[in-house]
Amino acid sequence: MAHRLLAVVVAATLAMLVGACSPSAGTTPDAAEPSAHPTTRTPVRTPAPPGPLWSYLEQVNADSETNKAELHRQSEDVIAACMADEGFEYWPRELDEWDEWEQYTLEYAQQYGYGGTSTVPEPELSASDRKNKEYLESLSAGARKEYERAMLDMSDPDVPTGCAEDARVAVYRDSNWQEDPAFADLHAAFEAWIFEMLEDARMTEAATEWSACMADAGYDVATPDDAQQSLYGPPDADGAASREITPESDEQEIATAVADLTCQLETDYQTSMLAAQHVMEQEFVDAHREQLEALVDAHALEQD
Repeated sequence: MAHRLLAVVVAATLAMLVGACSPSAGTTPDAAEPSAHPTTRTPVRTPAPPGPLWSYLEQVNADSETNKAELHRQSEDVIAACMADEGFEYWPRELDEWDEWEQYTLEYAQQYGYGGTSTVPEPELSASDRKNKEYLESLSAGARKEYERAMLDMSDPDVPTGCAEDARVAVYRDSNWQEDPAFADLHAAFEAWIFEMLEDARMTEAATEWSACMADAGYDVATPDDAQQSLYGPPDADGAASREITPESDEQEIATAVADLTCQLETDYQTSMLAAQHVMEQEFVDAHREQLEALVDAHALEQD
């Protein structure tokens, strides 16, 4: 379980640094991402070309842009077949198409903060999501519990079962180089590098101007992630942070997000962070080039 949690941390870190975004196997049928459509847009972050290390990893990562659509389709087909075997109907979900960069515009922040406010509009359901939702609502309470258990049973958190887990194993685990013992040393070095990079002076220096800008706006935070985390209360016994959504919390989130994105714009935060990150990526590549080339030879995923 610890390995899976660490993988989540690494994935989240990479998403923050390189702007990657991927679907998860077994997403519940009524899940969707918020979206807003302002008439004008002031982008704070934009898609950036991969750095020296990510140029290798995107060739073997199942959740890269070039692979995620096909693997999502395969995963949904596995779930549908499995649910049919369990006696339930399930319509394979389409891959959500939404503009992830929209969340990094001042216009979005001014309306919805970071996307966690009560002002975020309900997303429109796709045809398959609508069918799945209607089907679930047609089931009795007992049948719905059986459906949910068939989809994903977490009664033993260390050994999840169900159709969503079957899809994860069948589709995603086989394409996950991090499970290959032949590259255990490279994986360990990569994970260690992630955390070392976050603490590297070059990264913290890149955030200095942003932090000073935020201080001028009344916020004592070191990074944009700190700004978001400041909106949540202390973690509970399980380590989960909680936050009650109220009109006051909406106002606080919007104000924090607007200050954050304004300072990112004024200090050219993304450019500075990516420049520092790419230098450190090159250092990792220089130290592990032979292993990375062997990794691509062994695990490069077929492209459409």
